[in-house]
Amino acid sequence: CLVDGRLDDTSSAFITPRPQEDMLRFRIDVFRFAGDTRNLIYITCHLKVTPADQAPDPQNKACSFNKARNTWVPVEGSRDICSCCETGNCEPPALSRRLNPMERWHGRRFRRDAGKEVAADVVIGPVLLSADPGAVGQQQEGGD
Repeated sequence: CLVDGRLDDTSSAFITPRPQEDMLRFRIDVFRFAGDTRNLIYITCHLKVTPADQAPDPQNKACSFNKARNTWVPVEGSRDICSCCETGNCEPPALSRRLNPMERWHGRRFRRDAGKEVAADVVIGPVLLSADPGAVGQQQEGGD
């Protein structure tokens, strides 16, 4: 669940359709904390990898909030797999018993193997914030 998209002043969402079966993209809005003038941020994502041919389910999905319809929508699969996004409780009840205490630490990366599934908290950054969306990644040409 991309929960940032649920807020009134944001439009963060997963991008559909997927560019490739094994690729998932999302868009997040840039913001600054009040009084903070820094232009570098780090983004932490909890990623869960499953086989590409596995059908989406409530624990393995990519859901965004559609403000026009006031509902959660999946990148693929039926809408009912996103119903837990509203409550914020999408993990199966047995999950907390499966994790051992050493796997609960809040470090740069957290990894768990559960059969065919791998999960990790991944940090990306630093990312440079820019007022001009076209400024990053463009090269200036010419200019005498």
